[in-house]
Amino acid sequence: MISFTLIILKDPILLDSIRDFTLQKFSWPAVDKISEYDSDWFSSKVHIDKKIKGIIKVYPVKKCYWEELKDVLSTVKSSHALVIKEGNIVELDLFPDFILNTIGPDDVINYSLIGHILDKKERYYNLHNQMFLINVDHWKDVGAPTFDRAKNIELQDVIRSTENFHDDYTPISIVKGESKKTYTNNTAQGSQVISALLENNYKVRPFQIKERSMKVCCYDSINDQVSTVFNWLQSPNRSSHNIVYVNSTSTRPKEFKNNNNVIVSVASPINLLSRIKDKYKDIKKVIFYDISLPALIWTELFFKNIKEYDYDVEKLFQFYSNCGGTKFVLDIHLDLKSYRYSVKEYAELLDHLFNCEIVYRFGDITRPSIYTKKNLGDLSNSVGVNFTNVWEYQRNVLRSEDSDWFQDVHIPLIQKERKFEYLF
Repeated sequence: MISFTLIILKDPILLDSIRDFTLQKFSWPAVDKISEYDSDWFSSKVHIDKKIKGIIKVYPVKKCYWEELKDVLSTVKSSHALVIKEGNIVELDLFPDFILNTIGPDDVINYSLIGHILDKKERYYNLHNQMFLINVDHWKDVGAPTFDRAKNIELQDVIRSTENFHDDYTPISIVKGESKKTYTNNTAQGSQVISALLENNYKVRPFQIKERSMKVCCYDSINDQVSTVFNWLQSPNRSSHNIVYVNSTSTRPKEFKNNNNVIVSVASPINLLSRIKDKYKDIKKVIFYDISLPALIWTELFFKNIKEYDYDVEKLFQFYSNCGGTKFVLDIHLDLKSYRYSVKEYAELLDHLFNCEIVYRFGDITRPSIYTKKNLGDLSNSVGVNFTNVWEYQRNVLRSEDSDWFQDVHIPLIQKERKFEYLF
């Protein structure tokens, strides 16, 4: 019987906005309990050529850091695990589409490890942690080897293809060699897993072109992360929601009246600062929600970096621009150079917010689920919501009657539970 578990690798250096966006895009059918599929019905529905025997099971998601992977994988009850790092943007459902339609059931069954296999030369072969499919039964059968680096270790020789996907370290295929070699220096991550599987005559292969093309991965540096996302996102058209405002565009000079503990806001930092400038000392948490990922990224970069830029927004904008962010800024704002200003007047306010919990979430700020106790905390918290113009915005997906329902029905329910105010 074939079965699958999704293991998500946590990435502590990933921008929070990118982490949340990619996690929301990971599609997995098993949440709180195992999902089972009849193979006859399932094969016809997903249009696969090979008939899979028995019931197909999909187990709930597990999360861990790379250093914890061996221990977590040891607890997996499924035959296979798809390991994917936060920061991957995947173009299709992980199950069944990526596993059974892109990789295909033949290779799922015939190969024990499929992933990004990199030839690290004197450091042996590396299993890149961004994403791979591993046969857990086979991995346990060869002794459940660690994914960590090691010194002074004997590893199985590898015969690799002369062709590469790119450069000279991405072989198209690898197979077991005829002997072994001792590596005195640190090997690469995953080297012992690759070696143990090959040594025991299990098959290993790199992701092929069709699999590689279905996803992009945000790598380590902030510059690389942001550039990767911006390269992946298409240039917005006139009706796109992927717009970022690097200055406040509000014609409504409104301010919060309550001393709120929690602020929920769209991703517009200057607009928010102007609205909390006299009522910020009780704030403990700020939650940004936006359907524009470029706006979320801009907002996170603002709060994490503006002080080191001496509150000069133009310097921050230059970094954002170098990553490809100008295509998400409206031409009129570029022409007017709306990014040329200082926020030093908010230095004291910003110092306070730097010590608060700030959360960046991809999504619609009008969703009722946002205003639950689970999300906003204790009912004694006073909550302020900075909607700005989301109810009337031409790029929104809301219906015209949604605003009336939210104001007439939902907000009175919230106000029965806690102190609550909102600004348009």
